[in-house]
Amino acid sequence: TGGTKVHPETVEAALLQHPDVTDAVVFGMPDRDWGERVVACVVLLAAVETDTLRTFCAARLAPSQVPKVVRTCTTLPRDGFGKIRRKAMQATFSDEVDAGAERCDPARRDG
Repeated sequence: TGGTKVHPETVEAALLQHPDVTDAVVFGMPDRDWGERVVACVVLLAAVETDTLRTFCAARLAPSQVPKVVRTCTTLPRDGFGKIRRKAMQATFSDEVDAGAERCDPARRDG
């Protein structure tokens, strides 16, 4: 973001340190001001405010690494090897943002 490289795995590791986060994926989405913004989708054990998760990350990461947007998901799409399908999440997130949804749900998508 803004010319700073952000490694998704670093942000995911920070999110997974939160006791209520069971799964996380981080990816970049286009941003007209910064080039890309850091976006996270998380699966939770219990309800947690997304601002709380951003604050949690801010205590562990550089400011450029803190997700600008955090959405809750019911599941994260994985391939046959168990790897999260980031491209599918990016597409789902784009669709959900366009629809104004509060949650992204990749289980609704085939791709």
